[in-house]
Amino acid sequence: MHPCAAMNMLPMPIGLARCGLHVLICSSRYAGNDSGLMMENCCKDLGSVIAHCRGELGYKDVVLCGWSGGGSLSAFYQSQAGTPAADRVRSPIDLTHATLPPADALIVAAAHSSRARILTECLDPSIWLFSRGANPNPSGRQHDDGDDGPAAPDLGEFDLYGPRAPTPP
Repeated sequence: MHPCAAMNMLPMPIGLARCGLHVLICSSRYAGNDSGLMMENCCKDLGSVIAHCRGELGYKDVVLCGWSGGGSLSAFYQSQAGTPAADRVRSPIDLTHATLPPADALIVAAAHSSRARILTECLDPSIWLFSRGANPNPSGRQHDDGDDGPAAPDLGEFDLYGPRAPTPP
């Protein structure tokens, strides 16, 4: 699911289906018009799809594949689904009573950190911790949340541009 677009023409769902995987493409209530988009409502929509996949369609495992804006949505959704209901987002839309079954895995591709930094705020904390430190990305920008605490130097392997970065195949 993308927050505001139909994703049926992108290469990821087509490629996954050609590999023999079952692929469900869905749209949120904002498909085609994101002028009033609220990511919390998109989370509710995605929760309904996951519940439908398990309950009505009988799938045991559900993997979210987020492409572009769907990456931000999937990361935000999974973070809320994995949070106790009482601790979920309450504003601007209350998710504490929403049915949000967690997915079994998350794939994020060609995503961006827009939509109020959702992507970087909902993924693994090591990404946020490392971005606070003295090793900014090549653009020189750092995460600015008003906390000038020390970086986590043991997370250097997560710096895609650092000397300990993994070498791609």
